[in-house]
Amino acid sequence: MGRQHLRIFIATGTTSFPRLTEFFLQKPIPEGMTFFFQHAQDEISSQLNGASRLARAEFQERLAWADKVIIHAGAGTIYDAIAAGHQPLLVPRLLRHREVVNDHQLELAHALEKMGSAVLCEDLDNLFEKLHQANKRKERQVAASQGLVTAVREALLSEHASAMHLETVLPMGRQVYSRVVKRIFG
Repeated sequence: MGRQHLRIFIATGTTSFPRLTEFFLQKPIPEGMTFFFQHAQDEISSQLNGASRLARAEFQERLAWADKVIIHAGAGTIYDAIAAGHQPLLVPRLLRHREVVNDHQLELAHALEKMGSAVLCEDLDNLFEKLHQANKRKERQVAASQGLVTAVREALLSEHASAMHLETVLPMGRQVYSRVVKRIFG
């Protein structure tokens, strides 16, 4: 019996993520994998099979199509991936690469990995190894336990957040958190 062909959906969100985009432009695609790459509009590349904008329905279709997902660690995207039955591979934007003003995505990714809801990949050199650790859950269920809500809340309201983060990012984070809670509990 031959090896399974994997369909991988990669989503960077609406903000450019050059580190992740460049990784896929420079690395050969492993045999037995097909990728669809949702990237920011300013990262359009004819070398990537994908699109810069996906309507909500198409985003959901791509999640359903995928055997595995690689996503940035934004709360809304994480929720959608988990709700679609995935244990996503999270590649957070990192402060040390000046991709964010603090490591809120990393904190959220650590919390979700600790809960078993996601797999964290901080070092892209380990991406394909980490991808094999991420599973698509057999039962399609919203893994929206109180633990997930707590992890999102703690990441958004982290005591380690800088004053700049609290003044600029946190109001948006609270809106995202509120939207996630509403989606979980109706």
